[in-house]
Amino acid sequence: MQLSRTMTVLLGIKNTLEDLLPPLGLQTSNRSITSTVFEDNAGALLLATEQRITPRTRQLLAKWHHFWSWIRKPSDGPPRDANSTWDDGKITAKKISTELQRADMFTKGLTRVLFERNRKMICGW
Repeated sequence: MQLSRTMTVLLGIKNTLEDLLPPLGLQTSNRSITSTVFEDNAGALLLATEQRITPRTRQLLAKWHHFWSWIRKPSDGPPRDANSTWDDGKITAKKISTELQRADMFTKGLTRVLFERNRKMICGW
């Protein structure tokens, strides 16, 4: 659910940037905006990248998986060569450890120790 909400915001920002570049005179000829989303929930990451509908997930399809066409699938393969990056405009979803997930303090209640560790990661104090 949080991945879906994050993607809604990210896609809005991405579309706004792409709309603003031409009026500002910035060249957009052969490059597109690339993004990476980090997810600590293995189930959410699997649903987003593999995009398989099961009897347990079919009711989530319309509401939470509107962004599937924007996510790069594992079957898409690596970039053209080792020195290049993706430039197809799709979004890469990557697994991140819960301990390193900076957004945890915004999505769930944390104990004081975890909250302070997370705050230090984000704010530096």
